Amino acid sequence: RPARSRAAPPPGSPAPGLPGERAAALGMSAAAAPAAGPGPGPLAVAAAPEARAGAAAAAAGDGQVALRPSGPAHAPSVHEAPARLPNSSWVYAKQAQESAIITAMHRQMDALDDKLCSHIARELTRVQQQSDRLREAAVARLEAKIAALEAAQPKLDRRLAELHGNCRGLSEEMQAQIRRADQTDSRVWEWRRQLDEEFRAKLSELEQGRQQLCTSLRVARATSDDVLKRYTSRLARLEEHAEEHAAQAEDLGQSLMGVHGRLLQLEDPGTGGRGGGAGAGPARPAQAEDAGGGALALLEKQGSDFLRRVEQLQQESGDLRSRIEQQEERYRSLRTLCEAKDERHRALGSRLDRENWEGRLKELQSRLHDHEQSRQAHAEQIEIIQQKFALQEQGLVGRHGPARRQQQQQQQQSA
Repeated sequence: RPARSRAAPPPGSPAPGLPGERAAALGMSAAAAPAAGPGPGPLAVAAAPEARAGAAAAAAGDGQVALRPSGPAHAPSVHEAPARLPNSSWVYAKQAQESAIITAMHRQMDALDDKLCSHIARELTRVQQQSDRLREAAVARLEAKIAALEAAQPKLDRRLAELHGNCRGLSEEMQAQIRRADQTDSRVWEWRRQLDEEFRAKLSELEQGRQQLCTSLRVARATSDDVLKRYTSRLARLEEHAEEHAAQAEDLGQSLMGVHGRLLQLEDPGTGGRGGGAGAGPARPAQAEDAGGGALALLEKQGSDFLRRVEQLQQESGDLRSRIEQQEERYRSLRTLCEAKDERHRALGSRLDRENWEGRLKELQSRLHDHEQSRQAHAEQIEIIQQKFALQEQGLVGRHGPARRQQQQQQQQSA
């Protein structure tokens, strides 16, 4: 409600003691009210009748009576002079002014309500139109995105199929690599086992051959020593027999020389008279000649036997020398074979030490370990790629799901 206030007299005006002076003061205050603002607002218009009512009450207090109008309450303008009301009708004037103020306020409130409702309706219409335009633009963008996604869907499907095929090929290749690595590992272990067995067998065979060769050499050496001892003993005996036969031959030669000298003496004609009678002379030479012929035949026979035995001994000694030479040749060949075996053993040992089979096996194991690590890395990469594919598929499904549901809803609405 508007505040009720009495218009204060200006500082230079006289005190409102008389009715005329009060009316002049009220007129001045009412005239000064429009000049305070840009125009008479509803509160100023409502305050003017209240000021006039106050002036009428002041006039009634002075003893002047104002007439009550018979018609409806008329709110005098600001520039009109306030009518002097009687003291008894001041309450009715106050009620009329308040009813007029309330009516004016109702009219202004109704106008303000209409204006506010129209403004709100216009704003709501504008906001609704703007929201419709924004919704249509968003729907258009969404439809464009859906169309682009639907257009890119075959490419994505082909790409996914290619990637799936690549992943399957990589997995198959990885499985093949794993199988090859396992086969290589098994082959390496099998080859190592066979190589160890072959080396052990060869070394055992070589050791057995060496031992057999050593035993055969020892046996051959012992037998050859025995044979040489027997041959040397036989040679010694033969030499003794030869010396004995030589001594016997010398004795026989000396005896033959004596016999020959005696024969010469017997055959000498000068010595024949010394013998005795003439009849005994011819018988003695004949006996001596028979005895010398028998001894000579015996000596010749013994000499031929001796020569034959000497020839046999020479032949046997030649055979023995040839056998000894053959035995020496066999010894030399066996020695060369033993040296060749030893050289082969040393060569095999140096080859094993030089080629470093343990180092090669360790290197092969390290290569297999590196291959296993690379296989595990490839498997991890394949798992990561599969996870990415799964995430992409989930994202595509999440993107296409609302769009497809919206399309289905639109189709249902259009249907």
